[in-house]
Amino acid sequence: MRDETNIAIELQHQGSLHFIPVEIKTCALPPLWRLYQRVRFTAGYEDGLVALASALLEARQQPVGASYVDPMPRLRADLAQTAPAIRAQAARELGRLTVADDATVAALLRLYPADPADAPRHAALEALLALGRAADVGMVFVPAGEFLMGSGSADDDRAAESDERPQHKVYLPAYTLDRTPVTNAQYRRFIEAGGYCNPAYWKEASAAGRWKDGNYIEHEAHGGKPRNQPAYWNDLEWNGDQQPVVGVTWYEALAYARWAGKRLPTEAEWEKAAAWVGVDKETGKQGDKGRKLRYPWGDEWDARRCNTEESSLQKTTPVGNYSPAGDSPCGAADMAGNVFEWCSTRSAPRYPYDPDDGREDLGGGDTVGRVLRGGSWATDRKWARGAFRNWNGPRLRYNYRGFRGCCSTSSPVGGSGS
Repeated sequence: MRDETNIAIELQHQGSLHFIPVEIKTCALPPLWRLYQRVRFTAGYEDGLVALASALLEARQQPVGASYVDPMPRLRADLAQTAPAIRAQAARELGRLTVADDATVAALLRLYPADPADAPRHAALEALLALGRAADVGMVFVPAGEFLMGSGSADDDRAAESDERPQHKVYLPAYTLDRTPVTNAQYRRFIEAGGYCNPAYWKEASAAGRWKDGNYIEHEAHGGKPRNQPAYWNDLEWNGDQQPVVGVTWYEALAYARWAGKRLPTEAEWEKAAAWVGVDKETGKQGDKGRKLRYPWGDEWDARRCNTEESSLQKTTPVGNYSPAGDSPCGAADMAGNVFEWCSTRSAPRYPYDPDDGREDLGGGDTVGRVLRGGSWATDRKWARGAFRNWNGPRLRYNYRGFRGCCSTSSPVGGSGS
């Protein structure tokens, strides 16, 4: 099809026909082909038909002899328009064109994470991820495929708990994950942007009586007082810019993720990113014949690779402090120790993991516990294993708990940023 497509492009430039590319299966494309907005059938047949009908209607309204105009300069200029809707639409179109030239990436990075409006900021993030620039926005790419969730027999891991069994296969679509836990500097953007005042971010908290009139409402055990920043926010021991934000409840983590255009990872997504080597030993390529690690770096404990009780630091360290030695196979940092991380998943459901059995329902309020993963500076090596499961009430906040964000993606490429 390469020669036929190049001929069609040339005929369009000559004014002989309209060229409407249709993408049936995700694949790598030559740079010239990426200049054309494709009708995608990869996300669903019905959506693809609707998009194709729209493209055909638009083509009928243009003269066949119309000359080709590169859309990139106009779209980049639209990213600076006053109207948020125009900025957002331009970002979406740039993401669909999949041309990651330096000028386009730089223009999108001016919107994310600084744009004051949600729609263009979120659209810019989606575009950058679609362009394979996860690294530029501080995220790592995890390819689609099966992985082994949980721990094997007691002979495989004597530290394993009963709720980590049975070990089982779980298929996950591709996604991106924050490379590190969210920092105080990042969370400050959320506060300064009025994050505590926007009810759109606080639906579950509001329903549970934990948010009202621009303030998070503490549980009675913590005095029941309103606040608009995390606990420990003004404590010099915990509030360094590059330290992970702590003293946040599950509700606050969820609100920040929404503001950022992300969500909290499921516990399955968290575990795969923390402890799965997705490379087939036989072929050396990404696939389902990978292997499960006990810790992000391997099966043997090494206190020099993470911040746990064994480190005797008794506080959080700047995120990425143990990189790259402590990084997981996908490049995520601090997946063992430093802070426990909130996940979207409800506590208590046993394995096998099934995202459709209600465990990913965000409702339930204070009556439903939420999963925490990764261990912390205050817990020992057992809690830092990739398969270890912990949970607590969504209203509780401590100085050893934080979180990181996650995004679903259909992008087939990772984010090297290069």
